[in-house]
Amino acid sequence: MTITAAVTDRMSFSFYLGTSDIAAIRRCANIADAITLQGRSGPRVAIALRRAGWDGPVLFDLAGYERHSPHVDPDGWCEEQSAAGADRILTPGRWIPWSGAVNSLRAPLEQEIELAAERGATALIAMDYRWLTRGIDPTSTLFEAANVPIAIALSHRDDPLSAGQAVDGLITLCKKSDHLSLFRSDHGAIGALAFGAAHAALGLRTATRHLYPPDASGGGGWNGDRSQRLFVSRLLDWYTAFKIAGWGASEIEMVCPLACCEGAPLGRFLDERLADQAQIHNETALAELATYVINAPRNDRRRLFAQRCRDAIDLYDRLGSMAIHPKAQLEAWAVWA
Repeated sequence: MTITAAVTDRMSFSFYLGTSDIAAIRRCANIADAITLQGRSGPRVAIALRRAGWDGPVLFDLAGYERHSPHVDPDGWCEEQSAAGADRILTPGRWIPWSGAVNSLRAPLEQEIELAAERGATALIAMDYRWLTRGIDPTSTLFEAANVPIAIALSHRDDPLSAGQAVDGLITLCKKSDHLSLFRSDHGAIGALAFGAAHAALGLRTATRHLYPPDASGGGGWNGDRSQRLFVSRLLDWYTAFKIAGWGASEIEMVCPLACCEGAPLGRFLDERLADQAQIHNETALAELATYVINAPRNDRRRLFAQRCRDAIDLYDRLGSMAIHPKAQLEAWAVWA
């Protein structure tokens, strides 16, 4: 495979963002290796930012795998990305549902790979998580044989990497596939970096860090809790400010030591007036974790990331009286400590 000079094709992370919040795009561009913009308007927004003086790396996810995504001409989409200075070109994207039949994976995957190869692009695939849990053998074989970089987005009704064997399947895919990127993901994509993935595009909102199955209806909910969602670094998971504030009786005060918060308690974000600061906290906390893994010596990345997960589980044990528990994803990563 030809090795490109793209920033995002070698041990890097971006924030996966919509195009409506320009202030957030600018902030994220300053603390990440790149930004990934979702949707049809991504190139247009990037061009406007470049005219205003911004010159950072950017990727564009048309999200052609979503149910209501408009059809676009692949050549035209590639030209739009190129004109906007894309760090690398991505195909429009293809959805692969679970069926268990190898050919139902092979045919669409090979079609998207062929589309990418003809245009010097990265093949973008959205796939049901069960291709990692129940179909990892054919999946890893086909990915290993690919002659182009591949970016994947995993689909699940909640957390794809908390499904049984999903983390193990992702690790296998990272080992077998050169130049693999994980898009539209939570912090689990940083684990993928630790195990050899090239790029992680991290979502900051529920809709951008999880892909609900495009062929299903409905979606997950937050049981009426509309308070700010916060990434809690010490627990390596997302919790609402309302839930965090309820831990006040615990002997372990949940504070953030990073520059965004300077040791202040996370429960303060229950105040809706601090919504912008809560967003900055999430960006900073995720960037710290990603940078920690990326900057670690290559041979130590897996162990160091897994140890962060193990430390988080130890804290959950100490918070046992608060009735919160680590997700299966966290426990699966911690095994490697």
